[in-house]
Amino acid sequence: MSAIEILSWSFKQDSIKQINNAEQYLNYPVIYVLNGNKEAYIGETVYFKNRMKAHLKARKNIDQINLIKHEEFNRSATFHLETKLINYFLGDEKYTLQNKSKMASDFTHNYYNKPYYDQQLFKEIWQKLYEQKLVDHELHTIENKDIFKLSPFKELSLEQLELKEKVLEFCEKQVQAATSAYGSLLVIEGEAGVGKSVVLSSIFNTIQERAEEASSPLYKTENYLVVNHEEMFKTYKGIAKQVKHLKGKNFAKPTPLVNTLQKEQKKADIIFVDEAHLLLTKSDTYNNFHGNNHLEELLKLAKVVVIIYDQNQVLKLKSLWGAATVTAKINLTVFAHFK
Repeated sequence: MSAIEILSWSFKQDSIKQINNAEQYLNYPVIYVLNGNKEAYIGETVYFKNRMKAHLKARKNIDQINLIKHEEFNRSATFHLETKLINYFLGDEKYTLQNKSKMASDFTHNYYNKPYYDQQLFKEIWQKLYEQKLVDHELHTIENKDIFKLSPFKELSLEQLELKEKVLEFCEKQVQAATSAYGSLLVIEGEAGVGKSVVLSSIFNTIQERAEEASSPLYKTENYLVVNHEEMFKTYKGIAKQVKHLKGKNFAKPTPLVNTLQKEQKKADIIFVDEAHLLLTKSDTYNNFHGNNHLEELLKLAKVVVIIYDQNQVLKLKSLWGAATVTAKINLTVFAHFK
């Protein structure tokens, strides 16, 4: 059995000529890493030369091509390993990633001998990347990081992908149709440990990607992800530093965001709220919240509000609210139960 090989070239037109002489991987499944000093892009293809030509025309801040090849690669395996590498590169924090989110059409299915590629071969790939200083940390270090656990590139289940598609459709429709004083509300309810925050991280990343696309209904929308939890807030801000399409300014705690939007007399397009059971339902003057209810204030300040909610995790009286409180305040409520 042959070992993993990583071949490298400069990211320039002359490299294509060198690639022409390497027929063994021109029409064979491979993975590649494009990197510069601060940014990187990870991909997979069976048309390596053509893909590099396309990247040379489109990508900036890249100066090196790194081809990862192995004789036992197949298209299912390279697609799966590409997704896994993206997540671990995010957790490694060496580069800001230029990759975009995957959608339902990109679902990584089961395939023959998947455990071998997922476990043994991936470890070999990472070790090779580590030896060549393309990454800074070993796998076990990355796996213990919160930034890795909340990666917006995590492989989602079909159920999670279907939920993501529904949320994106809801947001696009309601942003365009918004006319009332209160924003439309989508409540995603689920118990602890079912991956709600991972799905939200993925959804928000895609929303922000579409906000940069002129052809999207969400083009130039102003959107925020809010969480009233200090450690999770820091994690989301950390993710923003590592992902090309995310900005730290779009992550906030509810009270500062409410106060800022009110002061500037602005209205956001979409506000996502993680750990929404931590939102306040009475004033907290010590922390500079003078309203009666975080959720009500957010609904006044956005066209759409999407919240992740676990009714079993309410921690204190001033964070207590329920469906009756919500539905009394708004014009439209949609509930999605996530298991």
